[in-house]
Amino acid sequence: MPLLSITTNQKVVKEEAETLLREGASICCDVLNKPADYMQTALTQADHMTMGSREGFFVFGNICSIGLPGDSVERLSSQLTLFLATGLNVPTENVYLVFEDVPREKWAWNGKTFG
Repeated sequence: MPLLSITTNQKVVKEEAETLLREGASICCDVLNKPADYMQTALTQADHMTMGSREGFFVFGNICSIGLPGDSVERLSSQLTLFLATGLNVPTENVYLVFEDVPREKWAWNGKTFG
């Protein structure tokens, strides 16, 4: 933990995906003060995405972590929106982010929960 999961209908080649995930993880680890060894990332490319009547490219990001301290959600929202919009060439108004603070007893790794 934490997990940064990104879904977009923008086409991303392998090298760009790796850079996007690595840099996105770095932002999350810095803001959340979490070790990079436990950070997981995922990129899903969707064939179709919609957002109201808008056309074009979109991004949905889901950030899950045990503990989202203080102003971390606001900081992550600002930094990740700009990062994803720039990295994927998507308008910032086409980026949605969801933050989930997962209780320790509901997150497991290596067969054991953190709680």
